[in-house]
Amino acid sequence: DLREQTDFLERQLAEQEEERVNVNSFLARVRKYTNVTELTPHLLHELVERIEVHAPEMKDGKRQQDITVHYRFVGAIGKLDPAKCVRSKSLNA
Repeated sequence: DLREQTDFLERQLAEQEEERVNVNSFLARVRKYTNVTELTPHLLHELVERIEVHAPEMKDGKRQQDITVHYRFVGAIGKLDPAKCVRSKSLNA
């Protein structure tokens, strides 16, 4: 039993160490862009792994669409509320 527990704990420790390295890698990239004024393709490719745009739904008589942003190394963080996002000029046209 002790050997099984030891093996299990060692696997957990390795997973946590990998997660720590991933978070540190993500933070190192983010720190380079603390004063960003424009979202460029280079910045987007550097920080974002993928963006999922879900099917639209009608909620309270309004069309709403969920968006999930998966960041490199750390995955999705929280939920993006499209209603609170700044719309670009091309979307408002």
